[in-house]
Amino acid sequence: MRNRRLSRLLISFLLVLGGCDSGGSTSSQDTLEPPEVDATNTDTVSDVVVGESPFGEEVVGVKLELTAEAWAAILAAPLDETFQQGAIEYDGVRVENVGIRVKGNSSLKSVADSGSTRFSFKVDMNEYVSGQKLLGVKKLNFNNSFKDPTFLREVLGYEVATWLGLPAPRTTFADLTVAGTHLGLFVVVEQVDSEFIERTFQDTTGDLYKPEPPAGGLAYTGDDALTYTGLELKTNETTSDHSAFMALLKALDSQDAAMIEASLDVDRAISYLAMNAVLTNLDSYNGPGHNYYLYEEGGRFTVIPWDMNEAFGAFNCGCDRTGLVEYPIDEPSCGRLSERPLLGAILDNAEWRAAYHERMRAVLDGPLAEPGWSARIAELADRIRPTVQADPTKFYSETLFEQALTQDVTLTGPMAAISLGLGAFAAERGASVRAQLAGTTPSTAATDGACPSNSPNPCGDGVCDAFETANPQACPRDCGG
Repeated sequence: MRNRRLSRLLISFLLVLGGCDSGGSTSSQDTLEPPEVDATNTDTVSDVVVGESPFGEEVVGVKLELTAEAWAAILAAPLDETFQQGAIEYDGVRVENVGIRVKGNSSLKSVADSGSTRFSFKVDMNEYVSGQKLLGVKKLNFNNSFKDPTFLREVLGYEVATWLGLPAPRTTFADLTVAGTHLGLFVVVEQVDSEFIERTFQDTTGDLYKPEPPAGGLAYTGDDALTYTGLELKTNETTSDHSAFMALLKALDSQDAAMIEASLDVDRAISYLAMNAVLTNLDSYNGPGHNYYLYEEGGRFTVIPWDMNEAFGAFNCGCDRTGLVEYPIDEPSCGRLSERPLLGAILDNAEWRAAYHERMRAVLDGPLAEPGWSARIAELADRIRPTVQADPTKFYSETLFEQALTQDVTLTGPMAAISLGLGAFAAERGASVRAQLAGTTPSTAATDGACPSNSPNPCGDGVCDAFETANPQACPRDCGG
């Protein structure tokens, strides 16, 4: 163990002297054997590799190195999402003895069924060596842009979240090689974990939750937190009594403003819900009731957005194109609004509802306003275009990439769908939201919180349609969940 530590210190010292290579190669290479590590070791090490941040302005070269056996094990059972030991080289900075696994929900199954190796990946520097970090972070996610021919939805979504003052993950782009196979362009996303909390909050001792359905709906169903299926605690796992979380559920159930303000950062919750509404970000609290975190600081929870790769209408909740563009801002849930008490609390309070409306106007007049919105899309597209062109495993053609920046495109194969063009969506959705805010078009669906009436088989109609079958968390009650 001591020799390994000395080796790492020597490598870091040489990197300081020589500077990090800014152009990590991404060409295919022989599968490498990572050095052995004592996986039973529990010693804490200070293994922060030299460098400031992995989230720069350029596409970075990244290699995930695995033995042939480890890569074969991943490919043999991807749905198990089991970590394998390997190494990462990130823009010339190398860390050994890391955990590498595939990740995803419906996207993971779709990729596995298609026979592709273009999985999304999670890398955990801390899996085998406690305290080990890469450029100050313990975990990184490499997302494959499933259902997004632009590669930009997730990055743009988090940019809007950050503009609104929400604590949001940082992102960048990587040209990724895994086990010697060049996979191409991936979106790199910061993990919401203890390092993220240290960066974004004053108090780092609170409870961090990643709710999943049904607990993710935040409906109060009793006093015992252990009975809430899908309640994932990411910090204080052995010490928390869940009292703060239960206080939040009771406050939302009561709809009492004072109780809610004592348990929730209402201003940031308003920003989160306004963002979801404007961006039609339905694979979220508004839809299945997931893809967000809750962090407790001094008894009050803050909402943290997560997994925004299907923002801008890519997750449709069974809606057609018109339904997505005209999605009702005052009933923005895939199912009954009564099943989303956080939404109900904001919309039923006149002051908070007004703030929610103003926050939507701010997004339309800010990041989505022209010519800035189109300029930002063009800037990011120019940055990634050479890597897109050289990407050997991308789900969609270069033609679809270029078209989808501004106009709708039809996706075929296992991910068949209409992908709304980023430019067209912002213009049309913006016009619809402004009309709803002005009262010239309806801002509620009048369909029990489901999709507008022009969309067939919405959540809550008792029909387990094709969309709900493919996305089992979208509407469990229609599919017997």
